[in-house]
Amino acid sequence: MGGELGKPLISANFPVLINGDYPSDHDRWAKIVPSPTFKPDYNDSTHVFDFNSQKRLTLKNSYEPKVFLLLKDSKGVVMEDNVTVINTVAESGASTYARLIYSESDNSFKFQRIDAPLKFNDYTIAIIRDNSTDKNASTRQAIITSPSEITINGLPNSTYEEDTYANVIAINHRGASDFAPENTMPAFKMSKKLGFKYVETDIHFTSDNIPVLIHDETINRTAVNDDGTAITDTIKVADNTLATLNMYDYSLIEKRRVDAYIGTKMATLEDLLKYGKRANLKLVLELKIDLSDAQIDTVMGLVWKYGMQRNIIWQSFEASRFNHLKALDPKAKLAFLFGKETTADDNLAKMLPYRNDTNEIIASVQAGSNRDDFYKYSKNDIRVFVWTFYADGAVLDWGVNTAVSGIMTQGDIQQGYILSRQ
Repeated sequence: MGGELGKPLISANFPVLINGDYPSDHDRWAKIVPSPTFKPDYNDSTHVFDFNSQKRLTLKNSYEPKVFLLLKDSKGVVMEDNVTVINTVAESGASTYARLIYSESDNSFKFQRIDAPLKFNDYTIAIIRDNSTDKNASTRQAIITSPSEITINGLPNSTYEEDTYANVIAINHRGASDFAPENTMPAFKMSKKLGFKYVETDIHFTSDNIPVLIHDETINRTAVNDDGTAITDTIKVADNTLATLNMYDYSLIEKRRVDAYIGTKMATLEDLLKYGKRANLKLVLELKIDLSDAQIDTVMGLVWKYGMQRNIIWQSFEASRFNHLKALDPKAKLAFLFGKETTADDNLAKMLPYRNDTNEIIASVQAGSNRDDFYKYSKNDIRVFVWTFYADGAVLDWGVNTAVSGIMTQGDIQQGYILSRQ
């Protein structure tokens, strides 16, 4: 039995290439043309394929370009909204290999076993080996064959997480606040989807002693009434219970209410700790206000509850806010925030007394600081973070030409991609 003249015939129970290309005798392939910011992704924990046609709403840029699906015969499909597809083959344990299919007949997507025949007008988008449900597997690592660039758990296909770190980390300021309401769980989840490993946020306390995540002392800038009208009274976080604060709606992006996020609630520290552990996020937590020792006890109790203490960098403009925290956790990483008018010599004098044999101290300085003095931090074996950048050029300049090892980013997400997007 032979193949088409001049072409080999290969039978295998795993995806193969022929002369470096995808087999075309039987399979009809469709290629994903993603938006500039997001790549399609497969999560081998949830068995969900996400096309990542995310809408990015800003005052200037309107909407993120949509995802296109190019079929082999040059036809195209525009994906107006995001589509996620559950790999029911892997989820049920029916097979390790599955084929993601687009059916032109009814404009639908599905997974099917690799050995099931393609129907007329079906196109293969990807063949995925997902052995996460196989208890006998020696390693758990999904592998994807596709003409499209697809990430796995936010990481490049067939690479391990520890191979993807850059020398300059990108920290997403208040979560992905161009795509979702700042300092909310949707914003932190979007940071993960964008590939950020680090997210930054601010801690306040409610009147019923619950640590919550918000930048301001009031909710007036980031929330509206449940019916979408503006809040006219000043609503302070510290004067209200979490239940009262969650009577308001946190669906604003750039002061505009976004339908997709209507009903979003205020995020608590515990919400983020639970998600951060599950999603393997590193957290940069700012002690925004003076907290009592009892409140620090509450914060650290939650951190210990989820075992996240080594995945957190604490930051503050006031060094004294670290005192009780450092007594509770001598190994805590402490980032000292300094404005651009400060000097390295003065800053070091404030930082060095907080160093011990087991912790790390970090200089986190404002953009515009005297970068010629950054070598002084390096001489003392102190990492330098800088905040906050909104443009690619600035990230490249400071990330490559200075001693900076961490950059806080906001605005156009592409700067996170330049240096350390995972």
